[in-house]
Amino acid sequence: MTSSTPPAAPGDRYSRLPKEREHDLYDAVLQVLRDVGYEALTMDTVSVRAHVSKATLYRRWHSKSRLVVAALRHAEPAKISTVDTGSLRGDLYEVARRVTDRAVESGALLSAVCHAMRTDEELARTLRETLFDTEAAALAAMARRAVDRGEADPAAPALPYFPQLVVAPVLTATLLQGEECDAGQLQAYFDAVVLPAVLLPG
Repeated sequence: MTSSTPPAAPGDRYSRLPKEREHDLYDAVLQVLRDVGYEALTMDTVSVRAHVSKATLYRRWHSKSRLVVAALRHAEPAKISTVDTGSLRGDLYEVARRVTDRAVESGALLSAVCHAMRTDEELARTLRETLFDTEAAALAAMARRAVDRGEADPAAPALPYFPQLVVAPVLTATLLQGEECDAGQLQAYFDAVVLPAVLLPG
C-alpha cells in the first residue's frame, strides 16, 4: 500500500474483514461488475457500494484486478472439481446443471472481464492462476478418468482440447445468442459436439 492510500474510515465495518462479512463485499463487487463492466469498475465505486473504505480494499487486495478475481472465485460458478458421476456423459450433464444454476455468476460475469484480460496483464495472469487453471485442470482430469474407464479414445484429436470444448458455449452464449444457455441446451451441445469428438466408437 502506498502512502497515498487513504486511512481507514472510522467505524469501517470491514476493517478487520471477518469471514462472515466478506460475502457482502464480494456481492457488492459482482453487482458493480454486472452494472458497469470491468473497465469502469473502480475501488471508489466498490467502496461506496459496499460501505467500506478504500484503505481496507487496498490493504487486503492491493489492486482492482485482485479484488475482482477474489469476488469471482467467491461466486463459485460450477465447482467442477467435485463432479465425478462415473461416466463422462453423466459428468458433463452435471457440469451443465451446475453452470446453469449459477449462470449469472459464471458466463455473464466471466464475459464481463474477458475483454479486459487483453489489456490488463495482471487481471489475465491472476484469473488464469487462481480460477481458469483450476477449472481447466478439473476438466482435464474428467477426460483422463473417461480414458481410464475405457470410454474416451486416448488418440482422439479433440481430447487435448476437452476443457476448451466444454467451456466455450458458457463464455460465448450471450455474444452469439443473446442469452445464457440453459441446462438442456448445454446437454444437447455436449451430446452433439463434445462426446462424439472424444468417445470411443460404439
